[in-house]
Amino acid sequence: MLGVIQQAGLTPNEVDNGQLANAILTIVTNNTPGSATEITAGILKLSTGTQVIAGTDDATAVTPKKLLQKLVAYIAQATEAAPGWAKVATQALTNAGVDDVTIVTPKKLAVATQSQILTAFTTAGNAPSFTLTPSPAVTAYVANQRFRVKFSAAGVGNDTLNISGLGAKTLKQYDSSGNKIAVVLAAGQLADVEYDGTDIVVLDPLPLSTLPAGTIISSATSAAPSGYLIANGAAISRTTYAALFSAIGTVFGGGDGSTTFNLPDLRGEFVRGWDAGRGVDVGRTFGSFQIDAFSSHTHAQDSRTILGVVGAAAQVGGSNGINGGTTSATGGVETRPRNLALLYCIKY
Repeated sequence: MLGVIQQAGLTPNEVDNGQLANAILTIVTNNTPGSATEITAGILKLSTGTQVIAGTDDATAVTPKKLLQKLVAYIAQATEAAPGWAKVATQALTNAGVDDVTIVTPKKLAVATQSQILTAFTTAGNAPSFTLTPSPAVTAYVANQRFRVKFSAAGVGNDTLNISGLGAKTLKQYDSSGNKIAVVLAAGQLADVEYDGTDIVVLDPLPLSTLPAGTIISSATSAAPSGYLIANGAAISRTTYAALFSAIGTVFGGGDGSTTFNLPDLRGEFVRGWDAGRGVDVGRTFGSFQIDAFSSHTHAQDSRTILGVVGAAAQVGGSNGINGGTTSATGGVETRPRNLALLYCIKY
């Protein structure tokens, strides 16, 4: 006890019964730190919730619980208009592309993008109206959008593609000269396609063809081969089939006079080489139609003996004679050689 009294700096007094208590209080008081500051360690009082929310007190300590209350009250969920807190999207959410409240990390974006690039989405529907449903879905057409597409059927020349139900866009393709023309599609064809802001372009260019637009071929198939149309006289678009229109113009018909033109109609016809001044088929214009004809000819009439006339240079009276008439009909409704029915097609 004497040591405690002396440690407190007091002079021992045998008659002072409270001296020991005073000594202890003095020691505690002298060794208790002051209030903590940014420079000196010391005693801190815990902040109240109100103080934390107000954010004006600088002498009390904040507990984690009260800090969370402050953060929740101050920082809302992030939106397109305001900053805030956000949750990181899972890979499934990133791949689906339908969530609009979570954020995507670069790694998850790369996985989703690479997965889509490596996926060939197969079209549905029938030519000329194809549809495509990629995953994630496309919400709007934007220039330079690109897809890997497997076409479920062959095209017919005026084909369209409707992606994610956003509306049909014309399918085009570049020819070997760099002209954007009607697409040529084969069933099962795998191709990269890109929306250029106007059309959906199949990026695989058409190979250089040795047969120019307007070439007529006969095919042993009942449907036109890729790159050809049946020569059936149909009126077709001057823009969709620009190369063919440039080649034949309105020789076989002007269509509606402004947006379409006609194909030659070779169904059931024989083709004859244009005379072009030779003089065999005089007066023919290029591309003109000609009906069938039978070459001019004569038939010999054999002499006949009429019985009952003897030794006379002239017949006088009588009712006997040879009456006029026609021979019996034979043959069909046209004049034709032996032939084989094939399909005439025209290159576009």
